[in-house]
Amino acid sequence: MNLQKKLEKSRVLFDDYAFAVWLLEMETIEEVQAALAESGLDFSVEEINKIREDVLRCLETGCCQDGDGSAISNLAAAVKEALNVSGESMAKGRW
Repeated sequence: MNLQKKLEKSRVLFDDYAFAVWLLEMETIEEVQAALAESGLDFSVEEINKIREDVLRCLETGCCQDGDGSAISNLAAAVKEALNVSGESMAKGRW
């Protein structure tokens, strides 16, 4: 299954603020991968890296404010909200 199909399949979780906060608590990609697997989501390390890069790009360009409905945009919006609450930065070494 390609990454986009996996993202669409996991859309319900990626739209969830609590899920974004939970992901941000992870320190390493391997922790994220294991936690996702426990939720029934099978993502490779490479796919998680791609998701992280896409979310960071979306946060930098503001696409998460456009509400385009994509899984990445929705996850980025949830991450942005979580970062605003925590005052942390996803770019500062978290997975």
